[in-house]
Amino acid sequence: ILALNHLQPAFQSGGNLSLISNGSISGDAHFTSGGLFAIRNLAGGPGNFLSLYDPIILSTSDVVFGDYTGASLKVVAAGSITGGNITILNPEILTPAIAADPDATVLTTTNVHIFAGVPEIPFNPAGPTLPGNITVGSLNTTAGGGGPVRLVAPGNITVNGTIDTSANQFPTAISGSVTINAGGNILVTDRITTAASS
Repeated sequence: ILALNHLQPAFQSGGNLSLISNGSISGDAHFTSGGLFAIRNLAGGPGNFLSLYDPIILSTSDVVFGDYTGASLKVVAAGSITGGNITILNPEILTPAIAADPDATVLTTTNVHIFAGVPEIPFNPAGPTLPGNITVGSLNTTAGGGGPVRLVAPGNITVNGTIDTSANQFPTAISGSVTINAGGNILVTDRITTAASS
């Protein structure tokens, strides 16, 4: 799926929106779902997701996906977000759609932005779907130079693994920050690394 030049989200659904494949799904587009947004395999489990340039996902309900690899990732949901391991390789490409995004400056650097339980999604008059939890695997931005990770939710935030935002171009690169803001519990099952490395 390659749709980089739309000022509005290229894929829009008034209800649930699912992408289903037994292989990795490559999606360089903005996705807007009026219900559940899911990337699944044929067995119904979370499917793997790849994006080289420009992935943004907005949902008025929950978001479910497996492992993600690619450009800086932004996921905003009124409900909960469940994902696998997330590996960021590069910033997003500055397209017309990215330029119109309120987080454009951040997205064109290497980063992960995941926001659950968000009430301000424009096409969502119902407001947030609580509890608004975030559950993901390991988060790594090292390959892209060590960009920031930001996880925000009114419920619990669980990282089943490590968070690594260390820069790999020491001493010129600056490691990314890690921000975890939860209204409930925060659990990171392994270490958080933000130091620059040679």
